Amino acid sequence: MKRDTPRPLTEGEQTAIAATSAVTGLLGLLGFINSFERVAAAAGPSFGWFAWTVPLGIDLGIAVFSALDIVLARLGMRLAWLRFIPWVLTAATVYLNVIGYLGAQGQTDWFAVVAHAILPLLWVIAIEVGAHVLRRRADLARADHMDGIRPGPKRSRLTRHARAR
Repeated sequence: MKRDTPRPLTEGEQTAIAATSAVTGLLGLLGFINSFERVAAAAGPSFGWFAWTVPLGIDLGIAVFSALDIVLARLGMRLAWLRFIPWVLTAATVYLNVIGYLGAQGQTDWFAVVAHAILPLLWVIAIEVGAHVLRRRADLARADHMDGIRPGPKRSRLTRHARAR
């Protein structure tokens, strides 16, 4: 069953998308700024001068692997497991933020623990929603859309004969 292509977006919808994208980018920037110092400080003993690369690499990884999932889905080459990479990286960011806070403080302030965890979570939720919207617009999120099953390697007669023994 062939689906109709989505209707073109109105000017108002395009404006709303642009505003939402800008605010989502700001949300990501705030999350990065808030977690950068804490994660970099926690990574200092292990990474030394390169500690700043840890939060940068993790946050870029979230964005890059989310984008790769969308691009590969659009090209019909989607890897189902790739979607989990941004989730794992977000869990790592939350963990490093919370552990960095707990390691730097003498007592547990649960407000601070939640505050250090929430912005990275909001970022990955925003990325997932954006990825879902792009998949829907590209008609990749249909219930009947399946990744192709690739045939396995051809077996020679010798292999089949050897297996029969």
